Amino acid sequence: MTAPIRKIQNWVLIRGLIRSQYHWKDFPAQLEKSTEYNKVHLVELAGNGFLHQYDTPTDILEAIDQLQAQLPENLEHFGLIGISLGGMLATKWAQLWPEKIKQLVLINSSSNLSPFYHRLMPHNYGSIITSLVSPSAQKKEETILSMTVNQEEIWRRQLAENTEFLEQHPIRKLNFFKQLQLTTQVDFNVVPACSKLILNSNADRLVHPSCSESIAKAWQCLLMTHESAGHDLPLDDSEWVIQKINSSFEI
Repeated sequence: MTAPIRKIQNWVLIRGLIRSQYHWKDFPAQLEKSTEYNKVHLVELAGNGFLHQYDTPTDILEAIDQLQAQLPENLEHFGLIGISLGGMLATKWAQLWPEKIKQLVLINSSSNLSPFYHRLMPHNYGSIITSLVSPSAQKKEETILSMTVNQEEIWRRQLAENTEFLEQHPIRKLNFFKQLQLTTQVDFNVVPACSKLILNSNADRLVHPSCSESIAKAWQCLLMTHESAGHDLPLDDSEWVIQKINSSFEI
């Protein structure tokens, strides 16, 4: 008797504001190893990381097309995992392509359901502006890591290699502001048809955790909260994220 064909679960990972697929670090490999059914695909928003030489689209529909063009043509069904801005892009993608997107995971994302001072908490404004105008790649990266990762020993281990990556893949200030424009172009009142999971951090110092709570309430979907991790939840505690994803969906 022929053994049944097992359905492969494909995940597509999308990073956040001015961050690259590079910044997932070991998370994609760990996710793939967590179950034999997982295949992980990484995409890069134009203007970031390996596509730093390009302009970030100011139209979110163009941004979604640009991300989807990076996937294999025969990829018919997949799930999306997006952190922060990546979660907003993933939401729009799921709204546009319900026949393709089967699962959606948002990590410390925000939406038009929350006020601007929760979507980016004001105590960060000064650090962000200082980072943007600083000529030092190390200063920029240290500012980002210290704001988004709560375990100092983790982000300090990443600082040197992240600085080298930023020096080789610089982010233009204009692309930063174009990406901010994209955050205003997703209507979270439109509920994606796929299975949904929201993950957030109570100790997120960049985006208020209530932003995720507002999305989960509007969508009537599961919200799971980490008590101590920072905004970059996969870097602070990748095992927790993977366990919650694998326990929440039928793989």
